[in-house]
Amino acid sequence: MNAVRAELRKIRSTRTLMAAPAVAVAFAVLAFGPVLALDSGGRARELDPSLLVDVARGPGFQVAIAMLLMGALATAGEFRHGTIAATLLVTPKRRDLLRAKACAVAIVALVTTFVVEVVALSIGTAYVRAHDLPSTASVADVALTAGGVAVAAVLYGLAGVGLGLALRDQTAAVALALAWVGIAEGVVPVVLRRPWLFRWLPGGAVDSLLGVADPPGDLLPAWAGALMLCAVAGALLAAAAATFTSRDVA
Repeated sequence: MNAVRAELRKIRSTRTLMAAPAVAVAFAVLAFGPVLALDSGGRARELDPSLLVDVARGPGFQVAIAMLLMGALATAGEFRHGTIAATLLVTPKRRDLLRAKACAVAIVALVTTFVVEVVALSIGTAYVRAHDLPSTASVADVALTAGGVAVAAVLYGLAGVGLGLALRDQTAAVALALAWVGIAEGVVPVVLRRPWLFRWLPGGAVDSLLGVADPPGDLLPAWAGALMLCAVAGALLAAAAATFTSRDVA
């Protein structure tokens, strides 16, 4: 627990790392704040009665990506700035350090998701009440969707920890993460002419967790998407553990 607290202290005191959750919260404000400017007429009345579920789902992928980048920076950044040696003097057992970093990033991911969902749902609820819109979204539906966002954020954060520690290069880790999310997941199914491949990629797993498939059969069930993300995060953490414990940090 001391190691986890130390890692959390590092995240709080490093502006680059705190930028990720800050951007996620800013996205929630910028994405849903403008809806308050809509009039109470036709445009508002045409909105889906399950608006609050859509609001809870809206920032999900952006929060996951923010946590992926933060996880990569939290580990690879130690090598970039030369602080890994001092960190190992305090926590010499490398597997303990890996677990501490993973726990710290998971905690930040959960807190960030909570803040983002509170902000987004507060804006969405204010909009629904201001325009007296009918709503079919139950508390359970909204909570389940927000839970999917939290699971995606935590697992993407853990994947970032594994990626950063395996590569040990901050620039390479961030570039690879962005290239995969922004290019590969969209290009690979198209190039191979296999659109269904997307459901077996991490992005498709996030979509299945958030319930964005239309029709639902286009993606895996939510539980299968969670298992897939667990497998990806677990594989990256295993690779990080193997390289971190067997190679010198110099």
